[in-house]
Amino acid sequence: MESGAELPRGGGSLRPGRSVSTGARETGTEFDLLVIGGGSAGFAAAIRGAELGARVGLVEAGALGGTCVNVGCIPSKTLIRAAETLHRRSHHGFAGVPSSDGPADWALVRDQKDELVAHLRETKYADVLRSYEDVSLIRGRVVVRSGQSAELDDGRTLYARKLIVATGASPWAPPIEGLPEAEYLDSTSAMGLDDLPESMIVLGGGAVGLELAQMFARLGVRVAVLEVMQRLVPAEGQGIGEALADHLREEGIEVYTEATVRRVHRHSGYVVEFETGGEVREIRAGQFLVAAGRRANTRALGLADARVSLGPKDEILVDEYLRTSNPGIYAAGDVTGEPMFVYVAAYAGITAAENALTGDTRRYDLTAVPRITFTDPAVASVGIADEEAAAAGIAAVTSELPLEHVPRAQAARDTRGFIRLVARVHATSAWSTYPRLGSRRDDYRAGPRDPVRAHHRRPDLELPSVSHLVGGDQARRSGVRQGPGEALLLRRVNDVEPTHPAVRLCLCIHRCMAHARGAGRDQRPFQACASERR
Repeated sequence: MESGAELPRGGGSLRPGRSVSTGARETGTEFDLLVIGGGSAGFAAAIRGAELGARVGLVEAGALGGTCVNVGCIPSKTLIRAAETLHRRSHHGFAGVPSSDGPADWALVRDQKDELVAHLRETKYADVLRSYEDVSLIRGRVVVRSGQSAELDDGRTLYARKLIVATGASPWAPPIEGLPEAEYLDSTSAMGLDDLPESMIVLGGGAVGLELAQMFARLGVRVAVLEVMQRLVPAEGQGIGEALADHLREEGIEVYTEATVRRVHRHSGYVVEFETGGEVREIRAGQFLVAAGRRANTRALGLADARVSLGPKDEILVDEYLRTSNPGIYAAGDVTGEPMFVYVAAYAGITAAENALTGDTRRYDLTAVPRITFTDPAVASVGIADEEAAAAGIAAVTSELPLEHVPRAQAARDTRGFIRLVARVHATSAWSTYPRLGSRRDDYRAGPRDPVRAHHRRPDLELPSVSHLVGGDQARRSGVRQGPGEALLLRRVNDVEPTHPAVRLCLCIHRCMAHARGAGRDQRPFQACASERR
């Protein structure tokens, strides 16, 4: 450290930062906490640091808000809903309701998406940040020099007691012959196309690939999906990917699983050569979208020189307190790898800030993380699947409720899908660890003898899980209310707003599970429950 830049070491009370002289031609600024990255994790960390009385520096080279507001959640869900609205005009189950069809004005829809992104970036991030006097927004790129300093690209050096790296992740493409030369779309550039193509090949059958594939298909694009794994949405339980594939095929989307792409080249469009089922096939399209995953943004940060260890996908390795291998540096959000969800990133940012400033008092606990794939039908789950329980040596009972038995789904004329619950056999403690769900906070108050209890975070796997493949926009509204910088803490899963009967039935089904133990997939207790609740 250069002369004149003395910083507090170890613990001690927080104190305001101050400008310090570091030489005749350089000026450094001292902070209690320096956060690198202005996305969900970095934003939450900066605000939490300010709430704890720290002086915080927040460094961001690009747009505030990170992936979710700029190129992920907000723009994609805007376009998905627009495509669904168009689709529903001519695809519904109600007699007497006129059906009409026609093309969408893609340019207008895209521009509305861009306007919303700009509005939310300003109101939910920039305006909120201005209200925190102890948070300084610093524009530029940095190289981490140590656990207490980072150098900006303009030559300034920033000093801090602790650093948090929250630089997020970016789309990744697998090494495929001809792909770099052919060029391709990623999830960001696909949503900014000037014109819709006649046809598109989507590489990747995970959440991002399927959401965009269905969106483009509903806007009139002929779409084919290639997935290297045995089923779509491979992170979900057995049977869910197969069911979803069937529904997508019904909409005219070609779906190929266990498809290994061998070569890509351009000739009047894109030509993709792939192997599936021992057969080599070729498919052509006007555009090629690669949605094969994301990789952490850790290059050019100087982390190796700062003694920060990385994993096989360039992710920063952290412990249960989100500390890196350098005791002065923490990491949070997508830069640490899976799971890459905005609410997980915000939760991690808060956790990292508290630990960095107060001495590692809070564990980063991802025992139960809700997941949603915004296809139609949507896929939502929390906890572990039945095959995961088996792999972990946990004896579990699994039961399913087809939505065809749910009166609310019948009334909506959309009975596609099912609810699946997995619970540990003879483990009453499992009930006490499941999240409380209700359309309002006071909808359900768990008593001491009730099988559904308030969620308590636990490090073990004694958790029932719920997965449902549900239809309609109601499932999409089963999200979490989240304000600027607000994390989805695991103890606050009761903020979920379920509007689909699949979620509302969870409480009733939990009570039925007591009768279903040992009965395998016996549906009888669920039939009565479905008739009871609407």
